[in-house]
Amino acid sequence: VAPPQFAADLPRIDLQHNRFGEDAHRSPRGLRHHEKFVAALAKAEQPFLAVYHNIYPHNSWSHYPSGLPYPDSRWGDYLSLKDRKHTKLGDDVVRIMHDYQAHLLQSMHVDKLLGDLLAQIRANGQYDRSIVVVVADHGVSLWPGEEPRNPSGSRLADVQAIPLIVKLPGQTRAGVSLDPVHTVDIYPTILGYLGVTIPESLQGRSLIKAIRDAAPAETVTSTPHRDDPTLKRRLEWFGTG
Repeated sequence: VAPPQFAADLPRIDLQHNRFGEDAHRSPRGLRHHEKFVAALAKAEQPFLAVYHNIYPHNSWSHYPSGLPYPDSRWGDYLSLKDRKHTKLGDDVVRIMHDYQAHLLQSMHVDKLLGDLLAQIRANGQYDRSIVVVVADHGVSLWPGEEPRNPSGSRLADVQAIPLIVKLPGQTRAGVSLDPVHTVDIYPTILGYLGVTIPESLQGRSLIKAIRDAAPAETVTSTPHRDDPTLKRRLEWFGTG
């Protein structure tokens, strides 16, 4: 039912089960979007709010940490995908290991892009005066015969425990807080730091106290996720390097 000029750019639905063309090579939220966004920060007038959404490492898993691409799976993200309708993985552990490695490499590429962004705002003289928040929408669980986004049983942490990094203006020390938090806490945290009254109807709570009470990063040797089966398997497969 799409107009012909749009339908012509859509992939076959039997090749990309739910992406509708939003792959890493063509998406406006891919590498070209990243470069354009980073360059625009130098022209931002103070004060400013910049919101950056990048699809990596969402899909496709086809980059080395440097950003150099390699051919991706014909199923999109998952080489181990068995059931495309319900996005269920097969039982081939070797293929799942391949998927896990591809996801880690793409995540390392994300780290590089984040580093580029931070280097730019440092060069612009914006870093020390800025609140910087980094967050993901969800994780992924790569286990035989299971659905990668199903947060059930022992796989809950794989999907639910996402990165959340907050850097406050003038902050010079890295800290780790083990307090349970939610993504809806980000907005109240920004408002709380700026001294803006937080409406009673707003979901979430300010994390400013948790951030300031966080333990120095170098002293944190264990977290609640240390015994997760996924972490133990990752160390067994790939080591700690």
